[in-house]
Formats: sequence, structure tokens, C-alpha cells
Amino acid sequence: MAVTSYATFNGNIVYENRAGVERDYMRDSLGSTTALLDSSQAQTDTFFYWPYGEIRTQTGSTKTPFTFVGTLGYYMDIASSLFYVRARHLRSVLARWLTVDPMWSAGAAYGYVGNNPTCLADPSGLQPGGPGGPGDGSNQAHCKELWKDCDKKVDSWLHLAILLITAVGTGACLGAVFLLAGLVATIPIIGPGLAVLILLFGIAACLIESFLVLEIILAICGFVKLFWCCMDIYLPCMKIPPAQIKRCPSIWCGF
Repeated sequence: MAVTSYATFNGNIVYENRAGVERDYMRDSLGSTTALLDSSQAQTDTFFYWPYGEIRTQTGSTKTPFTFVGTLGYYMDIASSLFYVRARHLRSVLARWLTVDPMWSAGAAYGYVGNNPTCLADPSGLQPGGPGGPGDGSNQAHCKELWKDCDKKVDSWLHLAILLITAVGTGACLGAVFLLAGLVATIPIIGPGLAVLILLFGIAACLIESFLVLEIILAICGFVKLFWCCMDIYLPCMKIPPAQIKRCPSIWCGF
């Protein structure tokens, strides 16, 4: 009986030896096998998929069971057309697991990766994520603490920016208003009355300007939290592949 052996690197299948025939696995950012290469690095097989894992087109004749998210361990049972994913079996044609999510009712009982199969994978069969990340929860608490620390730092910068804007921006604006009002007040007859109007409208304009600037600062800090705290600190800590982070930031960071 022919024996097939596999080699892994950092939890990903990278190589197989099928009865002496060697193949290297090429993958996409999700973990799906896109091509197989022979020992001379010539491409022997290619794979293209529908969103939930059915093979759309295939070239070559290698009978590998590791196709859709295959490098992360999704095993395709050719006889049943089911993917074995450690804790459960996935029927890709229905986009559903065959058994209830052990974490239900936190999510859909049979739903697969929150209906986001082009962005998320579930190597453990328990929770969407990646190897060493949300899929096994091994370092989730630590990574969330890093995110919280980053969030606090951004908030402290926000408070500092508000103080600077209030002290410098508003102070400069009011100073200019009082200077202009003082100059106008020297005009005979209409000067004093016009100076009062300038003071009233000037102070109101300075307050509005400060409010608008603060809103801009708040928006900027919000984006900093999302792109820095989430995408540059939290997700790399969770070991989500960088290409996958850039591909679907709205899924991971919630914006």
C-alpha cells in the first residue's frame, strides 16, 4: 500500500511525498492550496475555489485531500465530500457544519465563520481564526491586554491633544479677537459698538473652531486605535497572517 507523508512548518502543510512523488504546497492568504510544485519547482497542479470551498476549477491529477484551507489542516474526504476540521465536519456545498458549535449560543449553531469564508478560517473547528490565534484561544487574553494598553495610550494622547488645543488654539483665536476688537474700538462713533459685536461673534467663532478641531482629533484617534491597536498590535499577536489582515480589516477590527 502506497504511503503518503507530509511535512509542516509553523503549523502549515508545506510538502508531501506520495509514494516517492514529491510536491510542494503553495497557499493563499486564507490557507487554501492554490498550486503544487514538483521537485524541480515546476507547477503540476492548480486549484481555484468557490467561497465556501468547493473546487471551481482544477488542473493536474494529484489527489491531495488538503485543498480548501488545506495547509491549515482542512482534510477533504473524497468519499463523503466532507471536510474534516479537527472538532467537526464541514459540508461546503451547504456552507454549514454538520454538528453544533460547542460555543453555541455565542454564535450560529451550524454557521461557518460568520458567513465570511473569503476572510476567515476555522482550523480548530471551534472558533474562526488562525493557527495559534482565535482558533485555539491560547494567547487571546494576553493579546487583549496588549490591545487595552494601546487603547489607554491613545486616550492619554487624546487628552493631551485636547489640552494643547484648548490652551494654544483657543487662546490664540481669542487673543486675535480681542486685538481686533481693541483696534476697532478706536474708530470714532461706531467703534465701541462694532467692537462689542466683534467680541461676541469672535468668541463664538473660536468656540466653534475649537469644537470642530476636537471632533477631528477624536476621529483621528479612532482610526489610530483601529489601525494601530488592532491591525498592528492585536492581530499580529493573535498570529493572523498579515495578508489576511490587509485583505479584510473590517472583519477583524469591526469598522
